[in-house]
Amino acid sequence: MSTQTNSNTPSGAPAGRPSHHWVISLDKPNVGVGSWHSAYTPAPGATRQGEFQAIKDLVFSQNPAMAGAVVVFFSLERNDL
Repeated sequence: MSTQTNSNTPSGAPAGRPSHHWVISLDKPNVGVGSWHSAYTPAPGATRQGEFQAIKDLVFSQNPAMAGAVVVFFSLERNDL
């Protein structure tokens, strides 16, 4: 399993203290399984579904071999404790 931290902001939201943390795990037969995570702030008015798609597209663009992989786990939560 690979793990990658990504500091890009999928939605293009303003920089600053990240308000959310995401984790995505993908599985692609004959390629492998991987997990990626980052903290960021969604743009105002962003939806969970829209951010899921943006995060998935971001991971695929940075890891072309994983494009089209099956999402086996996804979490998008507030970053505050």
